[in-house]
Amino acid sequence: MKHLLENWREFLKERASSDDLPIPEWVYDIIYGYVIQGKQPDERMWELKDLLNSNEYPNWLRWYRGPAYRGMIVSDTWVDEWLGGRYSDWEKRKGKLLSKHIFNLFKRFKGKIEREIKIAYGPGMKGLMGQSLARDKKPMESWSKSYSVAKSYAVPQWRDFYHQQSGFGRSLGGYLKGGSSTGVLSIILESDGSAAPAGMPGSDEGAFLDLEPLYKLPGLAPEAHIQEVPSIVPFVTITRIHIPYEDFKRSYDRATKKWKPEERERIVPYIKEAAEKAGIILF
Repeated sequence: MKHLLENWREFLKERASSDDLPIPEWVYDIIYGYVIQGKQPDERMWELKDLLNSNEYPNWLRWYRGPAYRGMIVSDTWVDEWLGGRYSDWEKRKGKLLSKHIFNLFKRFKGKIEREIKIAYGPGMKGLMGQSLARDKKPMESWSKSYSVAKSYAVPQWRDFYHQQSGFGRSLGGYLKGGSSTGVLSIILESDGSAAPAGMPGSDEGAFLDLEPLYKLPGLAPEAHIQEVPSIVPFVTITRIHIPYEDFKRSYDRATKKWKPEERERIVPYIKEAAEKAGIILF
């Protein structure tokens, strides 16, 4: 931390005579703590949102307005609740299913499922029985401008970064602690960059913090390849889902090759059933 503060002070000295004023130190602490140390910010998040909306530091602090992607491993409960249940508008869209023949061609050549949807997503949302579908107390959550980066977290390949591969394995292993069998799969969420629809808590002028200009600050440059745009509002709007089921099966097999047979029987790749719950029938 001492080294961090020294770098920050040197940076301030260099910018002292410039009209391009740097961000306040407490904002830097929030960003550095989250990006480099994996720490969730404190209660000053609302002040950060006010700064973004005020446009006081236009060259440093700004909302990201483009598409954003988040890759993650989810369970059958998650799929049932979010893609086929209470948070989805799918009941109104059943007539738009792909035909059997077209979908079989699509599935054969692409090896993944994609469809448009409109759901509200937020890290603190609960299932019907009150179970957490994502971690609570998580005001910042990782998203990326890049689909390929998000996919590397959802279905890491052998050439991807170690922390992406190990994170995938830890996520699978986390379901073993539940004590019961469950189906799992990887999914990539796509957002148009907007906050939750009107009427949902947390609606704001934006949803994602653009980290691109902040990578110029001390200590942040090594993370620039992630192209991260963390969500900083309670709920965002999901406009499309991607289920890379062929890649997921390969990643699952590689990550669980040392598991005991009984462990693999408990945490199983959840492909066909998840697709059907999402409104797509596999043949």
